[in-house]
Amino acid sequence: MEFFIWLLINLFMLGLFFGLFFLVGWIKEKVDQIPSLLRWILILPYVALALTSVDGGARTIGHLLALVWPKRDVAFNVYFGAYMILPFITSYTIVIASSIMAPKLKVPIAYFFSLVVACFYIFTFYYEIDMGINITADTRLLDPYSLEPGLIGSFLYLLFTFGGIFFAVMHAKAETSFLDN
Repeated sequence: MEFFIWLLINLFMLGLFFGLFFLVGWIKEKVDQIPSLLRWILILPYVALALTSVDGGARTIGHLLALVWPKRDVAFNVYFGAYMILPFITSYTIVIASSIMAPKLKVPIAYFFSLVVACFYIFTFYYEIDMGINITADTRLLDPYSLEPGLIGSFLYLLFTFGGIFFAVMHAKAETSFLDN
């Protein structure tokens, strides 16, 4: 019975995150109709909405996929998702969503948000090394499978966060012409 409740909750959450994802996509299509001042104000809420939909959806999909993985592959797949996939897509989402909502200066806004994200994760990584506490470990993904976080995972988290930032900035540059800035 507990398994079915867990499954229903995850399926409900998946539906919720897909709904948020489609809302983010709909807003992206209508973003040019929003006045410039309002778009500047909406950058942070739009980033939060996009981040919630992408991150939450990826976590829920990871939990549901764990049902069909062979037992010997669960640990690798959960670590792979928690330390490589999630940091990449979350950092990418933060930077690209900020660039999408910005009415002008899309590339500088992408650089600014990438700098904020990079500084945050560098500080977090330094804090982990200094205090010996693992903050970047995605305990919501690791705990149900009794997996332990580690320093190598934290380094991978930082590395893939930078990868997501890099590709998001490259995407923002490619989508923006020189005249838009």
